[in-house]
Amino acid sequence: MSVAKDIAEQAAKEAVRSTFAKLGVDTDDPESVNAFQADLRFNRGLRVRAEQGTNAFFQLLFLAIAGAILTAIAKYLGIGGHHA
Repeated sequence: MSVAKDIAEQAAKEAVRSTFAKLGVDTDDPESVNAFQADLRFNRGLRVRAEQGTNAFFQLLFLAIAGAILTAIAKYLGIGGHHA
């Protein structure tokens, strides 16, 4: 390898090591890396569940609005419900 390539590779390794160190990950410690990966998987799971919850909320909101509109139309037309 050339000297320039060796220097570039070493600089890249140090940059990666420094970046992960700021995130609390020791890239030389497999347990630290595994814990970081587990945290990423956990956060992904939270995001997916949050998105699913948001979708469910909007579906429920849509059904509530549609039900209110249908109820108002039925009342206006005098159908359904009890008449005294």
